Amino acid sequence: MPTGFRARALVAEDEEITLNLLREILEGANFQVESVYNVADAMELVGAFEPHGVITDLNFGVAGPNGADLLLVVVRSTQMEMSLPSKLTSHLYSERPMLAAVPKGGATWKFLDGIAELVEAGKPPLLARAIEDLSRDSENRKRLASKSLEFASKKP
Repeated sequence: MPTGFRARALVAEDEEITLNLLREILEGANFQVESVYNVADAMELVGAFEPHGVITDLNFGVAGPNGADLLLVVVRSTQMEMSLPSKLTSHLYSERPMLAAVPKGGATWKFLDGIAELVEAGKPPLLARAIEDLSRDSENRKRLASKSLEFASKKP
């Protein structure tokens, strides 16, 4: 990465304590962070801020756009027409570590087990801790990136 480079992260979360915790962790890991309390504000910010990553609550408990809508807006134009499995495969080939908050024991958990750092969905403090731990553990990031690429490269 170029000297002085700071990855940009967008956090969209309606719970103030969770938003502030995620912001603090990301800034501590040298991310440039923008944070908002709703999807509408996040959607307005995406074009100008151009985040490298997004952390969003999927259910904001109000009518209107939700976190999944935000992720559709943020997706790279080269991935716009891809299905979700294709997006996942694209990420696996990127040789970057994956952290996922998914329902424990569900199909996604089982699919990603061993190739991603998994956190039980709906537990923001666990997710925040996992982000912090992964940001500090370069060996685990390398291991996960390697596992992702190995998994994506398997022949059916």
